[in-house]
Amino acid sequence: MAELITHYMASDHQELDALGERFRVALQQGAPAALGLFEEFRQRFLHHVGMEEELLFPAFEAKHGRSGPTEQLRKDHQKARALLLKVGDQLARRAPAAHTLSSFEELTALVHQHNLREEAVLYPATDRLHGSEEASQLLQAMQARRIEEDQE
Repeated sequence: MAELITHYMASDHQELDALGERFRVALQQGAPAALGLFEEFRQRFLHHVGMEEELLFPAFEAKHGRSGPTEQLRKDHQKARALLLKVGDQLARRAPAAHTLSSFEELTALVHQHNLREEAVLYPATDRLHGSEEASQLLQAMQARRIEEDQE
Protein backbone atom coordinates (compact mmCIF):
# COMPACT_ATOMS: atom_id res chain seq x y z
CA MET A 1 0.00 0.00 0.00
CA ALA A 2 1.30 3.43 -0.91
CA GLU A 3 2.11 5.73 1.97
CA LEU A 4 0.96 8.90 0.25
CA ILE A 5 -0.02 10.82 3.37
CA THR A 6 2.95 9.63 5.42
CA HIS A 7 5.43 10.62 2.73
CA TYR A 8 3.87 14.02 2.01
CA MET A 9 3.46 15.10 5.61
CA ALA A 10 6.85 13.75 6.77
CA SER A 11 8.46 15.69 3.91
CA ASP A 12 6.67 18.81 5.11
CA HIS A 13 8.05 18.16 8.61
CA GLN A 14 11.56 17.99 7.17
CA GLU A 15 11.09 21.28 5.31
CA LEU A 16 9.81 22.95 8.47
CA ASP A 17 12.73 21.56 10.48
CA ALA A 18 15.20 22.97 7.95
CA LEU A 19 13.48 26.37 7.96
CA GLY A 20 13.45 26.39 11.77
CA GLU A 21 17.16 25.60 11.80
CA ARG A 22 17.85 28.49 9.42
CA PHE A 23 15.94 30.81 11.76
CA ARG A 24 17.79 29.48 14.82
CA VAL A 25 21.19 30.06 13.21
CA ALA A 26 20.21 33.55 12.02
CA LEU A 27 18.96 34.43 15.50
CA GLN A 28 22.17 33.19 17.13
CA GLN A 29 24.23 35.23 14.68
CA GLY A 30 22.11 38.34 15.17
CA ALA A 31 21.33 38.38 11.46
CA PRO A 32 18.64 40.80 10.30
CA ALA A 33 17.14 37.95 8.27
CA ALA A 34 16.01 36.22 11.48
CA LEU A 35 12.70 38.08 11.64
CA GLY A 36 11.80 37.22 8.04
CA LEU A 37 12.81 33.60 8.54
CA PHE A 38 10.66 33.37 11.64
CA GLU A 39 7.69 34.81 9.78
CA GLU A 40 8.19 32.29 6.98
CA PHE A 41 8.47 29.48 9.54
CA ARG A 42 5.36 30.71 11.36
CA GLN A 43 3.29 30.85 8.19
CA ARG A 44 4.44 27.43 7.00
CA PHE A 45 3.87 25.89 10.43
CA LEU A 46 0.35 27.31 10.67
CA HIS A 47 -0.36 26.05 7.17
CA HIS A 48 0.81 22.57 8.14
CA VAL A 49 -1.31 22.56 11.30
CA GLY A 50 -4.26 23.87 9.32
CA MET A 51 -3.97 21.02 6.82
CA GLU A 52 -3.99 18.56 9.67
CA GLU A 53 -6.87 20.07 11.59
CA GLU A 54 -9.09 20.88 8.62
CA LEU A 55 -8.36 17.97 6.29
CA LEU A 56 -6.33 15.14 7.80
CA PHE A 57 -7.82 14.85 11.29
CA PRO A 58 -11.45 14.88 10.06
CA ALA A 59 -10.60 12.21 7.46
CA PHE A 60 -8.95 10.07 10.13
CA GLU A 61 -11.78 10.62 12.60
CA ALA A 62 -14.42 9.73 10.00
CA LYS A 63 -12.94 6.23 9.91
CA HIS A 64 -11.58 5.85 13.44
CA GLY A 65 -13.60 8.18 15.64
CA ARG A 66 -12.47 11.24 17.51
CA SER A 67 -11.14 9.45 20.58
CA GLY A 68 -7.80 8.60 19.04
CA PRO A 69 -4.45 10.32 18.69
CA THR A 70 -5.98 13.45 17.18
CA GLU A 71 -7.08 14.78 20.58
CA GLN A 72 -3.51 14.87 21.90
CA LEU A 73 -2.21 16.22 18.60
CA ARG A 74 -4.71 19.09 18.77
CA LYS A 75 -3.48 19.90 22.28
CA ASP A 76 0.07 19.94 20.95
CA HIS A 77 -1.03 22.35 18.22
CA GLN A 78 -2.50 24.69 20.84
CA LYS A 79 0.73 24.65 22.84
CA ALA A 80 2.78 25.21 19.68
CA ARG A 81 0.62 28.17 18.64
CA ALA A 82 1.14 29.73 22.08
CA LEU A 83 4.91 29.27 21.76
CA LEU A 84 4.86 30.77 18.26
CA LEU A 85 3.13 33.84 19.71
CA LYS A 86 5.70 34.00 22.50
CA VAL A 87 8.63 33.88 20.07
CA GLY A 88 6.98 36.43 17.79
CA ASP A 89 6.37 38.73 20.74
CA GLN A 90 9.97 38.36 21.89
CA LEU A 91 11.21 39.23 18.41
CA ALA A 92 8.89 42.25 18.21
CA ARG A 93 10.07 43.49 21.63
CA ARG A 94 13.69 42.85 20.65
CA ALA A 95 14.13 40.64 23.68
CA PRO A 96 17.61 39.23 24.22
CA ALA A 97 18.34 36.59 21.59
CA ALA A 98 19.05 34.03 24.31
CA HIS A 99 15.47 34.37 25.63
CA THR A 100 13.97 34.09 22.18
CA LEU A 101 16.20 31.15 21.36
CA SER A 102 15.14 29.40 24.56
CA SER A 103 11.46 29.83 23.64
CA PHE A 104 12.09 28.62 20.11
CA GLU A 105 13.96 25.58 21.39
CA GLU A 106 11.00 24.81 23.65
CA LEU A 107 8.79 24.98 20.56
CA THR A 108 11.07 22.75 18.50
CA ALA A 109 11.27 20.16 21.29
CA LEU A 110 7.47 20.03 21.47
CA VAL A 111 7.18 19.82 17.69
CA HIS A 112 9.81 17.10 17.47
CA GLN A 113 7.90 14.83 19.86
CA HIS A 114 4.64 15.72 18.14
CA ASN A 115 6.05 14.86 14.71
CA LEU A 116 7.30 11.51 15.95
CA ARG A 117 3.77 10.61 17.08
CA GLU A 118 2.28 11.71 13.79
CA GLU A 119 4.83 9.88 11.66
CA ALA A 120 4.65 6.69 13.74
CA VAL A 121 0.90 6.57 14.37
CA LEU A 122 -1.41 9.06 12.66
CA TYR A 123 -0.02 9.22 9.14
CA PRO A 124 0.45 5.45 8.67
CA ALA A 125 -2.99 4.80 10.18
CA THR A 126 -4.54 7.33 7.82
CA ASP A 127 -2.84 5.65 4.88
CA ARG A 128 -4.15 2.24 6.06
CA LEU A 129 -7.68 3.40 6.84
CA HIS A 130 -8.21 5.03 3.48
CA GLY A 131 -8.04 3.27 0.17
CA SER A 132 -5.52 4.51 -2.34
CA GLU A 133 -8.18 6.59 -4.10
CA GLU A 134 -9.31 8.28 -0.89
CA ALA A 135 -5.72 8.89 0.21
CA SER A 136 -4.94 10.32 -3.21
CA GLN A 137 -7.93 12.69 -2.98
CA LEU A 138 -6.88 13.78 0.51
CA LEU A 139 -3.34 14.37 -0.71
CA GLN A 140 -4.62 16.42 -3.64
CA ALA A 141 -6.71 18.56 -1.28
CA MET A 142 -3.65 19.19 0.92
CA GLN A 143 -1.50 20.06 -2.10
CA ALA A 144 -4.18 22.41 -3.47
CA ARG A 145 -4.39 24.16 -0.12
CA ARG A 146 -0.62 24.67 -0.10
CA ILE A 147 -0.66 26.08 -3.63
CA GLU A 148 -3.47 28.50 -2.69
CA GLU A 149 -1.63 29.70 0.41
CA ASP A 150 1.66 30.04 -1.47
CA GLN A 151 -0.09 32.32 -3.97
CA GLU A 152 -1.43 34.64 -1.26
